[in-house]
Parts: sequence; C-alpha cells; structure tokens
Amino acid sequence: MVIVIFALFSCKTGNQTECCKLPCMPMTAIYEHSLEYAWSQKEVFESKLLSDMETMGAWVHRGAYGSLALSDEKAQQGRHSLLIESPTKGPEPPRGGRPWGNAGAFLNVDNEDWTDWNRITFWIYPDLPGFKLVSINTILYNEGETRIPNMNGKLGVNFQMLENQKWNMVT
Repeated sequence: MVIVIFALFSCKTGNQTECCKLPCMPMTAIYEHSLEYAWSQKEVFESKLLSDMETMGAWVHRGAYGSLALSDEKAQQGRHSLLIESPTKGPEPPRGGRPWGNAGAFLNVDNEDWTDWNRITFWIYPDLPGFKLVSINTILYNEGETRIPNMNGKLGVNFQMLENQKWNMVT
C-alpha cells in the first residue's frame, strides 16, 4: 500500500505576507539594471565612423532571401539608412535548412586592425508589424591571429533583443 501526502503551504487568507508575494508575470526587465546598460555608460575616449549610410560603399547583402538598399524613409542621422527587406518565410528551405527568412547586411572592412577598439555601436529600426519579439544576431568575422567566429561558432556572436518599430542602439 502506498500513501501519498500532499502538503500545500500558502499565505494567510486575506492579506498576503511579504514572503509570499509573487512578481507580476511576465516580469518586466529594468534596462537600467542590465549589463548592456552598464556597458553603454562606459566613457568613449575615441570613435571612428565605419559608414555614414549615405552610399552603399562596402555594404553587401547575404542570405537566402531579401535585399539590401539605401532608404530615405527613416534615418537616425543624415539622409539615409540601410534597408534590409526579407520575407519571414521562403517558398522552399534553403540548402539543408528551414524555410524561414534569412537576410544579412555585411560591411567589408578588409584588413583593418581594430585592436585598439573595445566597442562597436550601431542603430537599427526593426519594422516588423505583428512581431512581439524581435532579435538581431550580430557576428564579427576576423581572420587575424584569433579567428572569429572560432571553429565552434562561439566567439564574435551576439544576440540582442530589440524593441519593434523604434530606434535601438546595439552595442
């Protein structure tokens, strides 16, 4: 014979005691308490503009779908911004993958030495109607002494959540 005893512990009926209060769900992240915020507050000693977005210059599109072009519709500074357009799902899966949209903007900076720099910052305006969560995957490629991404695809990869239909600073 097996006897199972369930014990339920709860706060007193009526007013909850302090120990039993649960946070509201879903919890809201407080940006000012994040590591991302702390990093963004570091003093900038020197900066270098990699692209003013006024010409395509060294920008190229890569991905199974979509396109890359200059747009004068929204601009953070200046007259233009880079516009990536891509369907969320393609007609057929790309070679060995899922059929979800995949588009990327790549900036070629051949053989530049960024050893003295400790941060890359850019602005992005995602315009994805109906999307509740928007993220960006930023990947740095380096063919120098330390190869990035490494053979496991780990180094130089950064995922960041974005706010939809708003300018976001990515660092």
